[in-house]
Amino acid sequence: MTRETSMTNSSSGRIAAPLTVAAPEASAPTRYGGAALLAVIGIGVVIRLAFFAATFHASGGLSAAHTTNGTAMYLRPATSLLSTGNFAVDGAPELLHPPGYALFLLPGLASGHLELVTLAFQLLLAAGTIWLIYDITFSWTDRRGAALGAALLAAIEPMSIVFSCVLMTETLFTFLFLLSVQRLLCYLTTRSAVPLVQTALMLAMATFVRPVSYYLPTILAALLVAHGLWQSEGRVRATCYAAMFWVVSMSPLVAWQARNYAETGYSGFAAIADFNLYFFHGASVLAHERGQPMETVQAEMGLSSRERFQGLHPELAPDDQAAKFHFMHAEGVRLIREDPWTFAKAYLRGVAILVFNPGASEVLDALRCYPTDRPARPATLGLLGIARQMQATAPRLFYSNLLLLAGLATAYLTAALGLVSQLRRLSWQFVALTTLALYLLAVSGGAQCVTRLRHPVMPLVFILSGIGIAQLTAWRHRSRVGRPATAVPAPAVAHRAAA
Repeated sequence: MTRETSMTNSSSGRIAAPLTVAAPEASAPTRYGGAALLAVIGIGVVIRLAFFAATFHASGGLSAAHTTNGTAMYLRPATSLLSTGNFAVDGAPELLHPPGYALFLLPGLASGHLELVTLAFQLLLAAGTIWLIYDITFSWTDRRGAALGAALLAAIEPMSIVFSCVLMTETLFTFLFLLSVQRLLCYLTTRSAVPLVQTALMLAMATFVRPVSYYLPTILAALLVAHGLWQSEGRVRATCYAAMFWVVSMSPLVAWQARNYAETGYSGFAAIADFNLYFFHGASVLAHERGQPMETVQAEMGLSSRERFQGLHPELAPDDQAAKFHFMHAEGVRLIREDPWTFAKAYLRGVAILVFNPGASEVLDALRCYPTDRPARPATLGLLGIARQMQATAPRLFYSNLLLLAGLATAYLTAALGLVSQLRRLSWQFVALTTLALYLLAVSGGAQCVTRLRHPVMPLVFILSGIGIAQLTAWRHRSRVGRPATAVPAPAVAHRAAA
């Protein structure tokens, strides 16, 4: 097997560069999983097909693939792109979202079978994501059991099942993001420019699907510089590679910003950031100060009524998108600055909901079983208060959440075990995965948090869960034969040079 030995300098505490040994050809079948991995992927595909059949039956047709509000945000500019060649909504250049997912919808639109074609592609991407989770885990740990455990968790994860069956960005973004992670880990082992360029391109493509990863190229470039400086040799080359990575990944994003500025005067990459800053982060401050539900404050601010927003701000020309989004940015920042403590509490509360909400609302909504008569809850209501209100007003939702919480807790607990087992001997692969997970959680908090924002983080959790499951299996086996249990080795296996 190819192995990377991560050695720590006891005097300096540095993580030394990995040593790579060529792998024999006989290891290939194990690396690619064989029949067991195909079975896991097959389980994932069958579950998703069964869930879509259930949603199709519940909704009475292909409307099951459309979410209440989200799908139209991507479908309208995609329709314009197909019919006129312009990425626009109602004739005005689209600024809220970049064009990644709209382009993904074009084959389905062009064929006249939007839902079937797009969901078929998403099913393939979901299967590819399961394979990527297996590949990263196996390449990181050299343990087939850990890799299969991680892949199986991904195959049966409820949110992944739901979002592969609806026309939303999660499945495409998670696949591209995870593919960039795989290529990044390959670079950290081989120090070859090819996987690094692939990482940059995949990350740029992912950002065009969901702009949440806009700042990742800069953060990862800094991490790559640190990785290069940590090495005993090749520091200049590694630093140049980091600069190349940043340029390749950011150039398409900057080019899109130039398009936005040339057509509307708006210089941002995607206006959804300013939209959320005003209607969610700023509104959360007002809602906490007033003790009102978020929905009430957002309605007063004109979230669901363009006419109301325009009536509140007549100084903003209706066709001047740049002025509108600049106002939202400035006003959102002002509200946060006036009460940063309230904003911090609301933001951290959102992170907690993001992490611990099992997501039964998404499952029930897809099955058309979500209780629509739930009373709005005050923004100041804590997690326990939310649970009590849910139990009293929506018992089906409450007990569905309890059921899903058992699975989520299992994933978190095994991931914690895997995390602890790897803290003993740090590697740059571990540092990179931890940085990515923390970044996604940090930028997804606040009042706009919903369970789907956790979707790209879960594969990283499953990778650690697979390691934790392998750790438990090793302890159980050694306790049976009467030998002391030893920890699962720290991630020391490199991505093969051929990866």
